Parts: sequence; structure tokens; C-alpha cells
Amino acid sequence: MAVSTFALFATVFGRVAFSQVVPEVAAEFGLSTAVIGLALTGVCLTYALLLANRVIGLEY
Repeated sequence: MAVSTFALFATVFGRVAFSQVVPEVAAEFGLSTAVIGLALTGVCLTYALLLANRVIGLEY
């Protein structure tokens, strides 16, 4: 039970942390909103592919 709880916390924290960190990273490196959007889209697509592979056995 403890391992499952920690895994859930780590996943949710990882997804929530993006919204807090992105403005600071963008300002630090001078990134435009378009570049940030492309990067976050890549993260979301990767997460979706991993989830689809786990749930329905999608081969990519």
C-alpha cells in the first residue's frame, strides 16, 4: 500500500510541478510560449503513449 501511495504521489507531483516551474524556466532561458508549448506537448504525448502501452498493449 505504501509503495502504491508513493507512486501516485510521485506521478501527481511530477505533473503539477510543471505548472510551477515553467514560468521560471522560460524567463531564465528566454524561451517563447511557442517553444514551451511544443516541449509540454512532447511530454504529454510521451505520457499518453506510455499509458496506452500499459493499458491496451499498444505497440509503437
